Amino acid sequence: MTIIARRSAIGLVLAALGLSGARPAPPAPRGPGPRLRRGVNFHHVLNWPQMSAAGDYAWPPFVGGTYETSDAELRRLRASGFDFIRLTVDPAIHLAADAARRAELQDIVAARVKRLIAAGFAVIVDFHPVAQNPQFAPARLMADGDAFAAYMDLAGTTAATLSRLDPSKVVFELFNEPPLWRAEDQPRWQAMQVKLHGVARSAGGAALPLMLTGAKWSSYRTLIALDTQPFQGSNVYYTFHYYEPHIFTHQGVRKEQERYVSNLPWPARPSDEAIAVTEAKALIAKDAQLSADQKLDASRATERLLKAYFDGEGERRNLNSAFAAITSWASAQRISSSRIVMGEFGVAFQPTASPTFRASRSAWLHAVRSAAEAHGFPWAYWAYKGYGGMTLLTDGPSGGFDGEVVKALGLSN
Repeated sequence: MTIIARRSAIGLVLAALGLSGARPAPPAPRGPGPRLRRGVNFHHVLNWPQMSAAGDYAWPPFVGGTYETSDAELRRLRASGFDFIRLTVDPAIHLAADAARRAELQDIVAARVKRLIAAGFAVIVDFHPVAQNPQFAPARLMADGDAFAAYMDLAGTTAATLSRLDPSKVVFELFNEPPLWRAEDQPRWQAMQVKLHGVARSAGGAALPLMLTGAKWSSYRTLIALDTQPFQGSNVYYTFHYYEPHIFTHQGVRKEQERYVSNLPWPARPSDEAIAVTEAKALIAKDAQLSADQKLDASRATERLLKAYFDGEGERRNLNSAFAAITSWASAQRISSSRIVMGEFGVAFQPTASPTFRASRSAWLHAVRSAAEAHGFPWAYWAYKGYGGMTLLTDGPSGGFDGEVVKALGLSN
C-alpha cells in the first residue's frame, strides 16, 4: 500500500470514529422547504378560542378583533424585514370537535396559512397546546395514552391538509414545548416524537417539511440530546427556544417564580446583587396575599434565584456557549444551520421598568438575535401581539411597533 493510500485509509477510519479533525460539510436540505430568516410568532389568530363558562367552544371560532390581523399590519411586518410567521394553533378545539366541525377547522387553518403566504410570508404551523381546556392541556397530552393517540390522529389529519400547500412555503411543527423536564423523560419524548413524525410523514407525504424539538419546553439542551437517526433522510427542521437566564427574561411575571424580581440588569453585575435582593424583599413584604411564613419562604427562594444569577447565570458567556453547543451538535449530525430555528425568544416588559432594565432588555435581544444570525439559525420573536409583556406592538392592534425592540432585532420601524 502506498503512503497516500495508507493515509486515505487511516483518514476514513478516523472519520468513521468521529476523530477526524476536518468537519464534514452539512448536506443539502432533505427535500423542499422554505428559506427562513427572520420571523415573528402569531399567538392571537388560531389560539385561545372563546369558551363558555360550561367549557363549550363558541362557534364559529376565532371570530372578532382579538383574532384578526389587517392587510396593513401584514404589509408593515413584511416591510420591516420579517419573512416568516410562526402561527400557533390550539389543538384542543380540534380534538373536542365532531367530524364536521373538525373538517371546518382544518379549512380555517388552511385559509389562514394561505393568506399569510399570499402576503409574502413562509409559515410555520405550530401545534401549540395550552391549558385553557384541561382535557387537552399539554401535561395531559403527555401523560394520557388515549389523549396522545387522539393528538397523533389530529397531527396526521393536519399534515394531510398542509400537504396540499406549497412545501417551499410551509412547515408543520408537531408539538410546542413538551412539558417533560426530567432526564428520565427524554427517552419517552424521543419515542413519542418518533411516532408523531411517522404519522405526519405518512399522512403528509415526503415533501411536507416537519419540525422537531427537544423536551423540557424545547430547551436547546434537550434538542442536542435527541437521537436524530430515526429522522435521517426525512424533510425536517429542528427548533429550540431561548429564554435564558429565565430570571431575567421572566422577571415580574406573576405566575413565575421570578415574580418578585424587577429591574434586573443584564449582563449581571455583582455590585447590583444587594440592590436586587432589597427590592425583591420589598415587593414580597407588600404582597397582601401571602402569610408571614409564605413571605419568609418567598424571600429565601427569591434570594437563592438572585444569588445563582449573580454568581454566573447572568453572564454573557453562557449565551455564546449555548449557541456553540448547538452548532457543534448540528455539525456532528450533519444538519444544516438553516434547518435549526430559534422558534421563540423574548423578555417580559413591565410598566414600571427602569431605564437600566430597558437598556438591558435591548442588549439581551440584540445579543441573542445576533448570536442566532452568526450561527446561521433563523429566529422568530415572541410575539407580535397578545399578553405577557413580550409583544412587538406597544398599544394593541392599532398601536405602533416598540422601537427599542425593532432596533434590537435589526429591523426597520
